[in-house]
Amino acid sequence: MALKILFVHADYYWSIGTLQKEPSYAEGLASMSAVLKREGHRVSLYHMLAPETREEFTRRLQEENADIIGFTVRTTFYPRLKELTAWARDACPSAFIICGGYHASLAPEDIMKIPAVDAVCMGEGEYPLLELSRGLEQGADVSGINNLWVRTPGGVVKNSMNPLIGDLDSLPLPDFDLFDYPNLTASNTSTALVMISRGCPFSCTYCCNHRFRNLYPDKRNYSRFRSPEGAIEYLKDLLGKHSFIQYINFMDNILGLDKEWLRRFSYLYQKEIGLPFACRVRPNLVDEEIVTLLKDAGCYLAFQGVESGNPDILNRVLRRGTTVEQIENSFRLLHKAGIQTLAYNMVGLPYENLSKVLETVKLNARIKPRKFSVSPFYPYPGTDLHRISMEEGYIPEDRRYEDTTPLQQPGFPRKQVVFAQRYLPVFVSLYKFAGKLPGPLRRITERILGSFFCTPYKPHGLLNSLALGRSYILYHSKKFIGRYFPSVYIFLRNLLGGYRIGKSKGQ
Repeated sequence: MALKILFVHADYYWSIGTLQKEPSYAEGLASMSAVLKREGHRVSLYHMLAPETREEFTRRLQEENADIIGFTVRTTFYPRLKELTAWARDACPSAFIICGGYHASLAPEDIMKIPAVDAVCMGEGEYPLLELSRGLEQGADVSGINNLWVRTPGGVVKNSMNPLIGDLDSLPLPDFDLFDYPNLTASNTSTALVMISRGCPFSCTYCCNHRFRNLYPDKRNYSRFRSPEGAIEYLKDLLGKHSFIQYINFMDNILGLDKEWLRRFSYLYQKEIGLPFACRVRPNLVDEEIVTLLKDAGCYLAFQGVESGNPDILNRVLRRGTTVEQIENSFRLLHKAGIQTLAYNMVGLPYENLSKVLETVKLNARIKPRKFSVSPFYPYPGTDLHRISMEEGYIPEDRRYEDTTPLQQPGFPRKQVVFAQRYLPVFVSLYKFAGKLPGPLRRITERILGSFFCTPYKPHGLLNSLALGRSYILYHSKKFIGRYFPSVYIFLRNLLGGYRIGKSKGQ
């Protein structure tokens, strides 16, 4: 008899003083659901968009009456996991409770400390979860399934890892219907979030990818793409289900990783899809051919990791393998082709201070991205930069996982990190303005800006509160317009973003 599997996916977080409810598509869950449904199992999703009471949570789980309850666990959600799994055990005493996701793969020992958890899945979950379902359906011993740590009366059994799924085309197309797709945040602006690859070959110290890669026996094959034809089939299936989609946002780590693949994909995408899209690229891989292929296919926005403008932070601390000159060149090529850019930046990194963040400000002023993302550094367990932060004593013993600025550095206190995060775009704009002034006046203005940015004596608390209020108003204004006036939101986004987007296929 087929089993019932329920995924519990908490998709909310706190930021700028408010609860962020932004339901998003999760490729991993959709892929696992497709594999399970192909075998005849029933799969549903509990898409949690806010903290729920025990009564609400228990009622939902009892209604689902699932045989397997799978929790997806990100690091900042981990503190709630003990409570929710205990509620799940009380609501469904016979259910098998398993956890997966980023934190489960990075710190499985954390998960198995929770009494109500029966198993943790590390890495790719499609076939381990399918094997678990088969075993439970047949009443067999499930303690020896690869990729799983399983609790038994004799202790936790820690199994080996399966090789990576090398051929992504061999997987069934994702179960897009697992989600309430028309009501996802991206869907409000007629955008689809898609992922046609897995993994990243680089080993940046702050990123989880190098830790995930080292889980597998065949780590050299960690970065994989669907074939160009398979990727087009994926997109056609999604667009056939949801005709309202007008834009694609490729969430892959690096879309232009393989030039030969990109040449074929660009040709097929132009011919058979034709929708404008955004994607992620890497500065040290961007050249004129990559930019031309992206532009010809319909790319209107490229996301790039800048992270830091300080060369020592960029390469000794983060191990980005990218020079400041390569960053400047990649943005220049994209802008020359008419592709707008978004720059990812981090602040609060180990060994950083305001004067080093000022170098990031100046770099962004030179490369002129249309949009910014500025995030405080978060030390994910198992990453190299988490280890370094621990060795330096920057992470307190009573660390709270939900704290978004967890490092405690004597030379870079939290109030300065928050200031740097909230005011980096403001100072980038000021430096861009200063750059247009005549020589002596420019130098004086830049010196004043730099002194004010770096001084530890400015009223950080007041400035941070003012920035928080501004961010709160802007965030809720965008949410309101995007939800209730999506066509206006898209118009303003394209106008203010400077996006020169051609007509979609069939328009």
